[in-house]
Amino acid sequence: MLLSRMLVAAGILTAGITVASGQTNKAIVINDPRPLSEAIVQLEHALNQPITYEDPAIYSYPADYVDKTADYGARAKRRVLLPRGGPLQFTFNNDELSGSRAQTTALVRRLVDTFNRAYPDGVQFGLRDTAGVYHVVPVVVREQSGAIVPHDSPLDAAITVVAKDTDAMTAIEAILAAVKAQQGTNIYVGMVPNGVLRRVPVSLASDKESARTLLTRVLQTVSPMLSWRLWCSTEPGGCYFNIHDVRAR
Repeated sequence: MLLSRMLVAAGILTAGITVASGQTNKAIVINDPRPLSEAIVQLEHALNQPITYEDPAIYSYPADYVDKTADYGARAKRRVLLPRGGPLQFTFNNDELSGSRAQTTALVRRLVDTFNRAYPDGVQFGLRDTAGVYHVVPVVVREQSGAIVPHDSPLDAAITVVAKDTDAMTAIEAILAAVKAQQGTNIYVGMVPNGVLRRVPVSLASDKESARTLLTRVLQTVSPMLSWRLWCSTEPGGCYFNIHDVRAR
């Protein structure tokens, strides 16, 4: 379990992030195993609204991940593999932060397109809008053979969940359990504001809605400022569902 927590935190601990600002322009400069994920967090802060991020269910092509076991020394009980990642730079104008919904959509889409152009041979991402919340999701992945194939995120699963008169954390756990029951993908609770989620009452009854839609509904009930990052393993084993407040620094 300790190693699992280490893996969840690894993206943050190994990130090198610099935000440079001028009179009218800002540049997000990232060098990270998950550069798009980290760039999204920076853009969330700037926009003051959530933009969720989802890894592909697994990074299976050898060139898409790197062995970091030596960095963890005796703490590593098995191999520590992280997405290879790399640098990403994205520049935007301050005026884009206060525009219309259409302008904001164009800004977020431009960030996604910037990543896709920078890393055309690996995972490619798309932008979705669910109930007014932006979601960046993997749409194309590279298989172990190197073949480029379409990809459905685990949170695309259409599930049925009934969680009445409970709390937000329990509802989230029920949604993730339903994804596993349908798809076989283990999604563990990672870094979340557990105390806050346990205090917010939720009633959920849905039939054949996507897990993403249901998670959005629960988080929006708790706070419109909550966002998530779904980080998945480079080996079969599952994903981690992490929640953060976009206002946190």
